[in-house]
Order: sequence, then C-alpha cells, then structure tokens
Amino acid sequence: MNWREVIPFSTSWFFWFFFTLPVAYLAKRYWYSETSKARFFSYHLLVFLCVNAVLTVITAEYVTFMLRWLNQQTYSNMIGKMAVSSSFYNFFIYLAIVTIVNILKYQQDLQSEKNKSLALQKQLTDSRLAFLKQQLHPHFLFNAHHSIITLMKLGEKEKSIEMMEKLSELLRYSLREISNVEITLEKEMELLQLYLDIQKIRFEDKLHVLFDVPSDLQTALVPSMIFQPIVENSIKYAVEKTSSKSIIEIKAFRQSEVLCLVVEDKVLDAKNNNTINKGIGLTNTEERLRTLYGHQQKLEFDRSGSNGYYGLKVTIKIPLNYV
Repeated sequence: MNWREVIPFSTSWFFWFFFTLPVAYLAKRYWYSETSKARFFSYHLLVFLCVNAVLTVITAEYVTFMLRWLNQQTYSNMIGKMAVSSSFYNFFIYLAIVTIVNILKYQQDLQSEKNKSLALQKQLTDSRLAFLKQQLHPHFLFNAHHSIITLMKLGEKEKSIEMMEKLSELLRYSLREISNVEITLEKEMELLQLYLDIQKIRFEDKLHVLFDVPSDLQTALVPSMIFQPIVENSIKYAVEKTSSKSIIEIKAFRQSEVLCLVVEDKVLDAKNNNTINKGIGLTNTEERLRTLYGHQQKLEFDRSGSNGYYGLKVTIKIPLNYV
C-alpha cells in the first residue's frame, strides 16, 4: 500500500464534517411531502451540484497540497480525478443525509398527528362523560322531589324540610365535583352518604345501610356518582316493594390491580325479585364505565340469598389507580 496516496485521500472525507449540518438544514427547508416529486428532486439536484462543486474544489486543493508536500501530484491533474471519483461518493453521502432528515421529519409528523388524535379522542371522551353525568342529575332530582312531595302530602312537614336541606347539600356537593370525571373513593362515599340520608328520612328504620370500605382504598379513584344509580335501583326495586326490613351493603376491596365496588340489597322476603331493570341509571353507568375504561372494566349482576335475605348483587370492577 502506498501511504503517500492513501493518507491525503482518506483524510479529505473529513470535510463532510463541515457540510453535513448545512445540507441537513437545506433538506429541512424542502420536505418531500410538501411539494411535487419533480420540484423536490430538482431542488436537491441543484443543491447537490453546488455542494459537490465546492467540495470538489476544496478537497482537490487539500489533496494536491498534501501530495505536493509528499512530492506526488499537481493540482491540474487532481481536480479532474476528484471531479470524477469523489462526486460519486458525494452523491450517496448527500442522499443519505437528505433521506435521514426526511425520515426524522416523517416520524415527528407521525407522532404529532398521533398526539393530536389522542387529544381529540380525550376531548370527545370528556364531552361524552360530561353528557352522561349531566343525565343523572334530572333523573335523580325527579325522584328526590317526588319523595318530598309524597311526604308533604302525608303531612310530614319536618321530614320534607329535612329532606330538602339534605338535597340542597347533596346538589351543592355534586356541583362542586361536576367537572371531575374521577374522584377519590372517600369523596364518593361522602356523596353517597348524603343521598342515603335523604332515603333514610323517607324509609326510617326500614332501611339499613352497611359500609365496608378499607382505609387504604380511600384515595383510590372512582367515577364520580358511580354508586348513586345502583343504590337507587336497589331502593326502587327492592326496598320500595317490601314492608319488611331492608339492608343495602356497600363494599370496596382490591383484587391484585383491580378495584371491586359492590352494592348488594337484601330483603327479608322470599318473594323479593329485584330483577335487572336497566333504566336510565344502570344504562348510564354501563356507558360511563365503557367510555372511561374500555375492556378493563366489568359490570356484573348476580342474584343473592342467605339467612332468609334475598336480593341483587351488583359488582363493578375497574383498574386500581390512586390520586
């Protein structure tokens, strides 16, 4: 190997170190997707010819200088050699830079479109959830006002006033949380307790409510007002239809990374037939769960009966997330 020829030619490629960023900048000025193919290739062909001409002159001067220093070659002979040999390699180097820049731009645009799509999907989901949540309020208010009117007709003035006060407190609380798609289980229990206080005024000692919610799940996130329509279903189809003692159990527990929420009504009446009546409340609940969690959620209905009590057990399973 003749090192006097190898060293000048091999070191001349380092001039691309100074041209890579300018070529990348020019490539970014004219994307493939922003213009026609003919204009794109014409633009880059012109840029390449200019870059190649400058590189050819510079590298020829550099190699000639090195060879003269090594007593080998003249500039007139070298410029012709460099114009033929280095142009071929310069073309592929330029092509590689332009290709890499366009690939990076394509990936950036693809990610940007993906982010826009996710943002739009989130906006649509939030709008849908807000609509479903708003649906619950008129339905709940109608039932609550109906109970108040019934008490007033029965001459239960004090009870009707107390129920109105509880209802006002409940509405104030729910409106404060209306913008939140999810709230902590602790807040959801407070909201549910207000609703049950209203129902206890109506049913007095006939209705008994039992809570079993571990302290370590108090900060777990649940859909706002997720319990109310299920408990309302128990009151409508179990408690109202019997004169015997009625129990509603509300439980929360975890199964690995799944949060389980249970509402079970129990009535001392073998004839109790709390069937699955999917009115506005339960239909709304199913839709909200699907919209929020997709296939990661379950809404299960089971008939229950033990120790003389009969009723319906509703179980919600959602991903366990904390604040």
